[in-house]
Amino acid sequence: MPISIFISADAEDKDFLTDIKNHFAPLTRNRDISLWDESQVQAGEDFEAVQEAQLKAADVVLCLVSADFMATKMASSLLQTAFSRMNNQEIVIVPVIVRACSWDLEPSFQGLKVLPQDGKPINKWDDKDEAYNHLVQQFQSIVAELNAVRNAAEASRLQAEKIEKFATQVLEKDTITDDLRQKIAHLYQEIDAAQHAEQAVLTERKTMWQELDAYYNSNLSLYKAQGYDEVLPFSEGLAAVKKANTWGFIDKTGQVVIACEYEHVGTFTEGLAVVEKTGNFGFIDKKGQIAIPLQFNHAMSFVEGLASVKIGESYGFIDKTGKVIIPIHYHAAWHFSEGIAAVQRYSKWGFVDKTGTRITPLQYDLVQEFADGLAAVMQENKWGFIDNKGDTQIPFLYDGAKSFEKGFASVLKGENWVSIDKKGN
Repeated sequence: MPISIFISADAEDKDFLTDIKNHFAPLTRNRDISLWDESQVQAGEDFEAVQEAQLKAADVVLCLVSADFMATKMASSLLQTAFSRMNNQEIVIVPVIVRACSWDLEPSFQGLKVLPQDGKPINKWDDKDEAYNHLVQQFQSIVAELNAVRNAAEASRLQAEKIEKFATQVLEKDTITDDLRQKIAHLYQEIDAAQHAEQAVLTERKTMWQELDAYYNSNLSLYKAQGYDEVLPFSEGLAAVKKANTWGFIDKTGQVVIACEYEHVGTFTEGLAVVEKTGNFGFIDKKGQIAIPLQFNHAMSFVEGLASVKIGESYGFIDKTGKVIIPIHYHAAWHFSEGIAAVQRYSKWGFVDKTGTRITPLQYDLVQEFADGLAAVMQENKWGFIDNKGDTQIPFLYDGAKSFEKGFASVLKGENWVSIDKKGN
């Protein structure tokens, strides 16, 4: 089965599109690839529906990048869908620079393999046929890699199918006794109970830390008397302290646990704390060991297992090993709340889940974090509330809004603040 390539190009670059299709002809004749672009939409067909269907079926999106493309295509919902699919590892996006433009300022292209080599525009090559031949060679490698992934996935599917078939045959032959089936069911119940118990322990431990921290926070003046310029509230048993313009941490006996050596620090959350030194941000553990190297331009505390970090001018999310979980290509990103985080590109906000999948388009002017299953969002200067699927639950009627808490939220209508329930009453 050929690798399906969806080509996105501006009308001003149609000559480049024609040349690429001609140079890719040997790959299409050999059924290594199939090519599709919007010129293949037939008269009378629903243009957008056909494009969406072709994008859904594509393995690769080839973008012919120029200033016109950046102005017309990058902001389209179709390309936003393509990048969302890329984040979910469903497709590969390959930018091909056809005319000189500021493509390197586009956050979405960061981390992608840009062609031709070194991003030299095709129209700047002395021999354009050589540039196109370079593209063909590169795509042969891409096709080989995708076929290898496809074959591995098919092998896994066949193995799973074989195992399922065997298991079905065993059950049909009744080689597993009713008694053994009951024991297996009981073991699954014990596993579920253990998971619930583990979560309950974590919740109880968090509550205990909060209660202990609150007690010691009521006596912060005792710690300030030890000569620190500033003492922040305790969190997870440690308090940040400042002396001579550098920060460290003490425990509840007042002993220095982490020496004052950082320019800025955050409080400990989920066992780690943000620290800054010489303008670089990273994370330390409660022993003062570097858990995640100081390699970011900014970082926020861990919440629900993920932390927002900044590289250059773009934000994304990492886990506690430092692995990037949600790509670094947003212009702003808040911490997670109820499994969902607010992200921004350019001037518009939306929401993503912990896989990086967008649960809403980037369409809101302002947003607040999720609480009690709903989030306040603003469009056209009016506030409303959406649920965790992105569906509007309370219409955009208000001049201001605050997050829900214990089933109620404050909203501003005209000059008056009132409380509403989750149905908007």
